Parts: sequence; C-alpha cells; structure tokens
Amino acid sequence: MKARELIREARRRRVFRVAGLYIVAAWVVVQIALAAFPALSISDTAVRYVWLAALLGFPMAMFFGWRYDIRDSRIVKTCADGADAPLALQRADFVVLAAMGVVAVMILAGALREITSMEPSEPLWPSRDDIDSASVAVLPFVNMSADPDNEYFSDGLTETLLHMLAQLPDLKVSARTSAFSFKNKNVDIRTIALALGVAHVLEGSVQKAGSRVRVTAQLIRADDGFHVWSQNYDRDLNDIFAIQDEISSDVAVALGSTLLGEDDAGIRSVETENFAAYDIYLQALEQQNINTKEALLNANQFFNAALEKDPEFVDAKLGLARNYIWQNWKSAVRLSDTEGYRTAQTLVREVLAQRPDNLSAQVMDRLLQLYIGNSQNPNFGSDESLEPIVDEMVRLAKRGHIDSFLTGELVFLISGPVRGRNEEALELLLSALETDPLNIDLLRAQYRFFRDTDRLEEAKQPLLTALKVAPENPAFYRYLAQLARSQDKFVEAQDWYRQALIVDSENPEIVASIARTFYQFGLLSEGDRWFDRVRAMAPGREDLIFNLEIESAVAAEDQDRLIEVLEKGIALTIAAEGYNFLSTVYYPGVMSAQGRSQEALDFLTGLIPELQDYSKLVGTNLYVQFMQTQTFGLQQDVMDQESFERLAKGFARVIEAQYTSIADMTDSDIRTIYKVMYRNMLGEHELALELILEDYADWPIFSDGWLYLQNYPWLERYRNDPELALAITQYEKKKARIADELREMVKRPEWRH
Repeated sequence: MKARELIREARRRRVFRVAGLYIVAAWVVVQIALAAFPALSISDTAVRYVWLAALLGFPMAMFFGWRYDIRDSRIVKTCADGADAPLALQRADFVVLAAMGVVAVMILAGALREITSMEPSEPLWPSRDDIDSASVAVLPFVNMSADPDNEYFSDGLTETLLHMLAQLPDLKVSARTSAFSFKNKNVDIRTIALALGVAHVLEGSVQKAGSRVRVTAQLIRADDGFHVWSQNYDRDLNDIFAIQDEISSDVAVALGSTLLGEDDAGIRSVETENFAAYDIYLQALEQQNINTKEALLNANQFFNAALEKDPEFVDAKLGLARNYIWQNWKSAVRLSDTEGYRTAQTLVREVLAQRPDNLSAQVMDRLLQLYIGNSQNPNFGSDESLEPIVDEMVRLAKRGHIDSFLTGELVFLISGPVRGRNEEALELLLSALETDPLNIDLLRAQYRFFRDTDRLEEAKQPLLTALKVAPENPAFYRYLAQLARSQDKFVEAQDWYRQALIVDSENPEIVASIARTFYQFGLLSEGDRWFDRVRAMAPGREDLIFNLEIESAVAAEDQDRLIEVLEKGIALTIAAEGYNFLSTVYYPGVMSAQGRSQEALDFLTGLIPELQDYSKLVGTNLYVQFMQTQTFGLQQDVMDQESFERLAKGFARVIEAQYTSIADMTDSDIRTIYKVMYRNMLGEHELALELILEDYADWPIFSDGWLYLQNYPWLERYRNDPELALAITQYEKKKARIADELREMVKRPEWRH
C-alpha cells in the first residue's frame, strides 16, 4: 500500500483521532501523577512508571484504532469497504488535532521554562563513577516507639553511630546535616546515595519501651539495593552504649572484609557511661539543631542538666560552648559583649585539659581568642598580633574534620579582601563539602566565599541548593535577594524578598527591605504601603524606621523633613552608641548643598564637643570617629582654601592608619571612596579621580560609592570630569529603566495583596 493510500485509510479508520485522544488523555494522567504523588508521599520513581505505561500503551491504542471503531455506542470491527467517514467525524478529527496542538504548546512552554531557569553551574550530585566505594551515609533511624517524643533518642543514636564510624580512617562518612536532610522524606535509596556521594547506606529503627530497647540496623549497597548486613538488638536501655559499639563494629567488619582491610580498633562513642546524662544530652542536641532563640535556651538547660549527671562529659561541654557562641550570634549583640564567648572559652579549655587532641575544641578555642581579642581593639580586625591565631586555626583544620560552623567561620576569616587567602579557604571548604554536601552552614559559607571574591554568578548555586534542603529557612531567600541587588536585578530581588516573607511573615526586616527598594527608585506610594507594614509590625525598631524615614524623605524630595529626620537619627544614634550610619552619610551633603554647613557643624559640635579637634581622632567609638571623618568636608565650606588645605593635610596624617584599615576591610566601591576622600584631603586630585575612573564601572546601583559620589558637594570637581559625567547620566537612565520594570512588577497579582 502506498504512503498516500495508507494515510487515507488511516484517516478513514480514524486512527489519527484515536492517537490524539490517547496523547491528550495520557498527558492529563501524567500531570495528575506529578501533582498528586508528592502530596501522597509516593516516590518520584512511580511517576516514571506512569510515563512508561503511557508509552507502552500507545502502540496498542493504534492497533485497536485500526481494527475497531465505536458506532452507536458499540465497539465494532472497522469496515473494509473503503467508505469515507461521515463529515461530522472528519470535523471531530480536527477538534482532536487542535487539542493535541494545545497540549504540545503547553509541553513546549513548560520545557522552555525549565531551560531558561537552569543555572550555568556545577551539578548538585556527583556521578556514580566519582563515588568512593569505601563510603557510607547513616540515615536517621526511625522512631518506632509508641511515644513520638522519643524521636530525640532515635536521632541521637543515629548521630552517635555516625560519629563513631567517622573515626575509621579509611571510611568516608557523610556528615549528620546532609544525611538528616532526608529525614521523613520518601526518597529512593539510590537517589539519596547519589546526592550524598556514598556507596553504602546504613538505616534502621529504634523501639523504646519501658526499660527495654530494640534496635534494627541494615547496611545497604546503594547501586543495586543489596543488603550487605543486617541485625536486630534487644537489650536493656542501660546497654545502649554496648549496642552502639556492636553496631559500629559490625558495620566496620561488614565493610572491612571488602573495603577497609583492617579492624575497627580505637572507635570511641560519646564520652560518658552515665545513661541519664546521655539521654539528656540527646535532648539538648535535638533543641540545638532546631536552632531558634527559644530552642537554644532549652538546649542550654539540657546541656547543663547532663553535666550535673556527669561533670566530665566532654561532648556536653563542647555542645554547651557551641550553644553560647550561637546565642551570641542570634542575639545580634555588639562584639564588645564577650560574656558568652568567655563562658564558652572556659568550657572549651576544660575539654582540652581532658582531651588535648580534640580538633574541634582546639579550633574553637582559637576562634574564641580571636573574637575576644578583636572586641578589645577599636580598629576591628586590624590587629596583626592576632594573625598567628588565624594561621594556627588553618593548620589545625587541615588535619581533620571539624564542626561545620567552625569551617564556615574560618573560610570567612581568611578569604576576601581582608586576608586574601582564597585558595586555602576554598580547599578547606571543598574538603568539608565532600562529606557534608547538603550542610546549610557550609553552603552559606560557600555563598559568602564566592560573593567576597567577586564570583557573583557562582554565589547563587549554593543558595539554591540550600533552599532545596531547607525551604522553610528565610535567610537563604534574603541572601538571594541581596545577591540579585548587587547585580542590579531589582525585580528578581523583590521577588526573593516576597518569598522570604511567605515563610517568615512576621519579620519586619524583610518588609523594610521591600519598602527601601521602592523608595530608592522613586515609587513613593508603594514604599509608603510597605513602610506602614513595618510601623505596624515593629513600632519599637527605631533602626528600621529611621532608615525608612530617610529613604521616604529622599524619594519625596522633601528636604526639610529629611534634615529633621537626619538630625533626630544622629542624636539617637550617638546616645545609643551607633546603629544609623545612613544619617551620617546623608547629613553633611544635604546641609552643604543648602549652604547650611556652619549650622550643621554647630549641631554636631553640640552633640560631640571635641568633634572639631582635628589633631586626633575623637575617643574610641568607631561611630563617632566615622562621623568626625565624614563631616570633615563641611570645613571646606566655612574656611578659606589655604587654611583648609593645611588642616586637611594634618588630619590626613591622623586618620591614615584607620583609613588604611577600613579601606582594606570593605567592599570595592566603599574601599575606593575611602581612598578618594583620603587623597582629596592631601590635595592629590588627579590621583583621586584616577581611582574613581578605574573602579566605578563595577559599582552596583545604590552602592555606597554612588551614594557618596552623588551626594557630597565637595566631590563636585570629580563629577565634572567628562567621562564620569557621562557615566552618571547613563546611571540615571538605568535607574529610570529599572523603575519602569518595578512599576510593571507591582501590577502582578501576587504583589497586590
């Protein structure tokens, strides 16, 4: 049969209609599976089977479509008399083809969205060829007890086994945070192993009843699902330490016969033999891993209770020390408030007296020395006497695995513009990620590393990975928003802030960030709408409210209100020892532009009488010193040129060390502006202009560099340079374009709520 005749016959038998109906129906079924299976905790693998069934069913549908037909509500064999199908049925074919077209367009559109949303980054998971055969992940043991509150016990047993197996020198063990990211998720073992980069998985269950406990454990080879080893343990609760020893030994033997080639001598469990202390310690870990302010307070109580049961309990002491550090961070206290750090240091040194070889304790001790030492230095971070401590931390970290938060802090300390030891930092980070690829502390450190080394495109991927692990954590949405802002992607930034607000609806800082962006681009009514939400949510947050008052007055071009807000903000800031730097940045420029420089100096001197003594820096408070240097330009407006130049050169010598220190620690744009202002004081105007021209192209919109350059009247000589004047014109056009994009964005339904 010729092709044309075959097509005519297929049409007469309505095969194309059957094909169309089948494709549309199959597509609908697959979409239902994609939507429903995750909600019902059905494995993603099942969706593949639905696809496979749909594909295999297609040839069968074509066969029945050729042989049979539906006439008068009956299935009949298709007649072979060559008669054409009725006209109505031919029209039905066109309806089916149209439906197929709609489905095809939807499939293509979905594929296009997937392609355009893909990030040009390294894959999240390693390939199977890259996985070390001597590797294992310990998944959270399932709590089979009648009491769900016993979850801490099964989690604690898992954590202890993981800690013990990690001591085997030739075995790569995936860290706790990555393994626990799959807790309560119905994910295939092979998928988990591939994500964690391991060849084996240890899983099991714990059933605690009265004074008895039953533990079931099984070791699975991930590539084929083969059970390498399994065992049940029925014991008295006081024998839990013996159970842990047996499981770790049995796993080591099971792996050692084919992988390690040596026994498990020397494996240590948690360092207590007191079951009551151990039980309380596990409850402390549960609270610490929740990591909210309230949970950390609970963890403190549990750790202390465990130490009352066993005062020599090393793990509880380290856990409590870590808790004090995290509480200091959560409280957002000033670095000078070192009570928590000193308490932590006392605990760490007790541990070192018992276990001088404990790597995490050694690194934590030096980190605390650094925190306390920097708190006593008014020029934060510039004390060279502290550098040997940093060097020692790096040396210790290279000897073995340390706590992930210590790794993150160390990477932050040695990378970026401050110390520039980027290769060492990346080596430490990648080594930690090898065994803990889904650890959100390490992913955050990876983001900060890429950000601080100007690799902004690469900085996005660890944040996206962290959101897959912890989608309920608002911090990563905010980091993504800040990253987008630094790349001048303000619509994307606002969308990330909006998503952060979905998971953290009572956070006024997120709302303030949204309002600030609208104000910065002149969208006054939108900014006011979000500012009203900040006032309602956090009437006591004067830091947020004053900054938004400033942004609002700038957007409204209301100079009188702006000056009133700035003066109020400066006065309150000095009284509180500093939080509103924005007031000090804007105030001198605004007053100078209005010809009110002497009035500004009188106001500031009324607050700080020594302010106009330029023979030395005022006091030791960094904020006051910052105000002294920022407002120095006002003197140029009230003094004759010769007197000002003489005063400027003297003051430049006074602040040289501080300017050098601050310039080395800050972002590229503000670093350049500090150098420009310093050269300006010395009268080296050509060099100052050269510094701006070399650097301005890399400044993001609303960076401190543009803020200083556009608002300080005494930088007018540089703004008049032809190249820089053209750059400022292009900058304003870019702002106008982004403002239009934001106006279109707020028309979307999700922004109108």
